[in-house]
Amino acid sequence: MDGFIKVKSELGKGSCFTAAMMVDHNPAHEAPHPPDLRAERILLVGGDAAIRHWLKRSLQAWGATCAEAETGEQAEAAWLEAEEAERPFARAVIDLPEDINPRLPAIPPERTLLLTAPELELSRQTQLLKPVTLTGLWARFAGEPLRAPEAADANAHARLPRRPLRILLAEDNEVNREVAVARLRRAGHHVSATVDGAAALELWRTKDFDAVLLDIQMPIMDGINTLPEIKKMYPEIKVIMLTMHNDHSMISKLMELGANSYLTKNSDSEIIYQAIKTVHEQEYYFNQLTNKALIDGLRTKRQAEASLPVDAKLSDKEIAILRMICEEKSTKEIADLVDLSPRTVEAIRDKLKVKTGAKSLAGLVMYAVKSGIIENRPIIN
Repeated sequence: MDGFIKVKSELGKGSCFTAAMMVDHNPAHEAPHPPDLRAERILLVGGDAAIRHWLKRSLQAWGATCAEAETGEQAEAAWLEAEEAERPFARAVIDLPEDINPRLPAIPPERTLLLTAPELELSRQTQLLKPVTLTGLWARFAGEPLRAPEAADANAHARLPRRPLRILLAEDNEVNREVAVARLRRAGHHVSATVDGAAALELWRTKDFDAVLLDIQMPIMDGINTLPEIKKMYPEIKVIMLTMHNDHSMISKLMELGANSYLTKNSDSEIIYQAIKTVHEQEYYFNQLTNKALIDGLRTKRQAEASLPVDAKLSDKEIAILRMICEEKSTKEIADLVDLSPRTVEAIRDKLKVKTGAKSLAGLVMYAVKSGIIENRPIIN
C-alpha cells in the first residue's frame, strides 16, 4: 500500500506524527459537482511524493493535466519553460516549508495555491489549509469560499494572553510578513507592519507599541542600522530581532547594540508573546540561541582583550549590584536585597554603564565576566 508514516520529535517539546496512505477511490465521483479542469495544466510543487500523487490523481480525475516538481528551483524552471513553449500552467499548487519562501518569484501569486498549516491563515484566494481534503480541494478549484477550521480557532483563543499586545513588525519579505501578521493576529494581538526600518521609525512616531519585531535584512534601512536609531530616540523601547539565521557573532553584536532578544522567524506566536512579556518585565528574553551566542561572544572577547587592563573602579555595593544584575534579578528584587529604593538601583545601574563603557545590560554582563567579577560559565539559564 502506498503511503508513509513520519515522526518529528524535539526533546522537551513533544512529537508530531504524520501519516498518509492511498486508498482505491474515484475522486470524480465524490465531489457533488466536479470542476471541469480539462483546459488546465497544473504544476504540483514540493510536499511528500505520496501527497503529490494523491493531488495528481484527484486533479486528473477532474480533467487537469499535471506536472510535478520536488523543489522550488525545479518549479520555477518548469514554469518558465512552459511559458516559453506557449503551454503555460494555469496555476501551481505549492507545499513547501515556510522558511523557503513558498511564493516563488517566477510564479505569479494570483496563480498560486499554497497548502499551509491551520494557524497560518493568509489570503483566502491563495490558500488551502492542511490537512487537505477532497472537499477542500474541490471547493478551491470550483471557486467556493473555504471556512477556517473551528478547532484551530478554539485552540488559538484558549491561548490568548490577558492583554493583546501592540506590535510593530518590520519585514520586507511579503510572504514572511503576511505569515507573521497572520500568526500574531490569530493569537489576538494588534499588529502594524512595514517593509523596512525607515518606515518603521516613521510609524513608531505616530503610535504607541509594546515592542518592535525587526528583520535584519531589509532594503533602504536594514535592521542593523535601524536598531541603534530606535534605541537612540526611544531608549526604553523593547526590540526583538527576527531572522532565519543563527550567526552567533551577529547575535552578540545586536545584543550589544541594544536588542532585547533574538528570535528565528519560524517562532510561533506563543514564543513571541512570551518574549515580549519577558523583555517588558526583565528587559531581556534569553533562549538557547542567545545564551550560546553570548557565551561564545564572551569567550572571544576575553581572548582578544586578555592583555587589556580592567581600569573601572567599582565600590563594593556596585560590585554586589552588578553580580545580581548578572543573576537576572529584577530592579525591585535588587532594591529589596540591598535596602535601597528601585530608583537608586536604576541610578547605580546607569552609573555602572558609564564606568565600564557598557551600552546595555548585556555589555555589563560581558564586563563582569572579563573582569572576573563572575565566573566564565553559562550565567544565563
